[in-house]
Amino acid sequence: MAYFSLAFARDVFEMMKNFLKSFKIQTKYGTTAGATASSVIISSIGLMLIYAYTQRKKEKKTQRVFTRSMSIGALHGGRIAMKRMLQYHKIRANQEIQHDYLEKLENMMNTDTPDFPHIQNVMAKMEMIGQEDKAIEILKKAVKEAKEKSLSYHEYEYQMLLVEALIYKGDIEEAAKAECLNHDEPSDVRRLLYKTIIELLLNNPQEAEEEWEKFREMREQFFLPPDIKDSGFYKLVNHFDDFKRVVNLLKQEIDQKKKTK
Repeated sequence: MAYFSLAFARDVFEMMKNFLKSFKIQTKYGTTAGATASSVIISSIGLMLIYAYTQRKKEKKTQRVFTRSMSIGALHGGRIAMKRMLQYHKIRANQEIQHDYLEKLENMMNTDTPDFPHIQNVMAKMEMIGQEDKAIEILKKAVKEAKEKSLSYHEYEYQMLLVEALIYKGDIEEAAKAECLNHDEPSDVRRLLYKTIIELLLNNPQEAEEEWEKFREMREQFFLPPDIKDSGFYKLVNHFDDFKRVVNLLKQEIDQKKKTK
């Protein structure tokens, strides 16, 4: 049974879509390369905080899985967070489709031109139903094969997906060792995002804030419209303490999951 109205979720989704329509990024150097990756942290922290705090007392396993997925989604951005919210209820309503994701993920990776956003979407669904172990196993295999074939871009993207999955599972030390986090990708904000999350989850607030400042410096290379800068979403994500609050919610859910095993 859902603990919030799907009609309300749709209304919020429409609001988020309208909000994001005006979110166009242009670098100070006249390039839009990496704009998609570099725009992900702006919109949904407020939604996640409201949802997580109001649902905090719902302690069933399925709710805990969902909250972890929403935490990751919120840290990525509004569209991902809202998409996961709606997908979760579809998955719960149709138990038969839960078994299709493993085969689907394997098939999507068995191609010369993998669709990484689609792969991330399927992984999120597997995480929602507690199948992250299987997803991690498949990703590790994909990373190894890409490395053997000298497909550096594929290897990098698979590693990024693996880092998120490991964080979600709670294998923080392993996530911290990922090679992709040491790459110097000037337009990929995910690297600094994940490093900040990892340091917070390892209880290293000083190191986390240092990574956060690097993240802020990278974001300053992009112009944002005035209405975005004045929004509540921007103000929430623009402060380290608010970011820590969301990561702390994720940590609580990860710790709770480990206790139930």
